[in-house]
Amino acid sequence: MSVASPAAERAAYSATPDVDTWLQPRVEAACDLALGELAPSSVEGLILIGSLARGEASVLCERGQCRILGDVEFLLIVRGQPKWREFRRHLHEIGQRATKQLSEGGSEFPVEFTPADISYLRERARPSAFTWDLRHHGRVLHGRPNLLDEVPAFERPAMPPEDAVETLMNRGLELLAARGAGPTPESHADALVKTLVDMAGSALAFAGAYESLTARRPAAFRELLTRRDDLGATLHDSERLSAAIGAAAKLKLHPTSR
Repeated sequence: MSVASPAAERAAYSATPDVDTWLQPRVEAACDLALGELAPSSVEGLILIGSLARGEASVLCERGQCRILGDVEFLLIVRGQPKWREFRRHLHEIGQRATKQLSEGGSEFPVEFTPADISYLRERARPSAFTWDLRHHGRVLHGRPNLLDEVPAFERPAMPPEDAVETLMNRGLELLAARGAGPTPESHADALVKTLVDMAGSALAFAGAYESLTARRPAAFRELLTRRDDLGATLHDSERLSAAIGAAAKLKLHPTSR
């Protein structure tokens, strides 16, 4: 695998060492598959994004088998002007092949590649939670190590409120979909965990104090309540909600079926 940044190579994908050991070769294999399918001259960078990039992958390991809860997401920065519709379709097929190759038994390992060009990083990556995570936690696994410096810097208060609302709406829909899927308590519990964690993230974003790391959100949310008496007064039981967010964050980092 062609890795441009030693720091990115050394950083863990999970808070649990055994899980990180399980993830490392699979992430490398997904990168190798994509880079092997594309002309080297067309690829400017391959960036790992999402929870793995933050070192907070949610992986459930039981009875000797591990299963990732979520997707392994990459942003592929390409040169030139490809026919975007066809190129997206091609990357989707590569992602499907990577998923099939890396899945084991009934345990799926979903891989997703999203294409963009350098102008996206320079001009169209607007202030948002996604862009904050990309700039501060994205990992350049192929390409020049400073590629993410192309994303213009911004402060947390610059995130628009509608971004936080969209996150809450998405999580609410996922929760409803999981509940409507029938007797699948595990998927419903996973959706509830993500909803609680992102509820805290959205509240922090509204207050101009967004925190992207799951491990830090419970403390950041509690601190927000101490600064905002109006928020604490609005909540029926702020202590209970804070405790629930803390428990959800722990479950997201260290999932269990119990």
